[in-house]
Amino acid sequence: MTLNEVSDTLNLKDHSLLKAVENATATLSFELILRLAALYSRHDPIPFIIKYTRTYNPAIWKILDDWGIGRLPLYFEREREFVNIYRGHDIARKLSDEEFEKLLKFTRAAFELALHFISEEAS
Repeated sequence: MTLNEVSDTLNLKDHSLLKAVENATATLSFELILRLAALYSRHDPIPFIIKYTRTYNPAIWKILDDWGIGRLPLYFEREREFVNIYRGHDIARKLSDEEFEKLLKFTRAAFELALHFISEEAS
């Protein structure tokens, strides 16, 4: 990705910031480091391998899944997707503790409701 593409993806208002960091004339905030990590680590080898094995080699996936090996990276991948939802919204990091608790309460309720609908569809 070009610096402008990265800036656009991260919704940076100052597109010159990354160029300044690259030229060692500026530093990155920890928040921006986390956002960059979320952007660049989306293609970690393990989740990628698991996803493609499930899709393109179901026989091997079944063996791994029967052994329980395949579940751990899958759980990690799913949890990371939740984290990336949070990381993708700057406003979430600016919430007060009270506001964040409200967000979590709503998120838990919405998650439970979604699980209920999914289980209803399955039966």
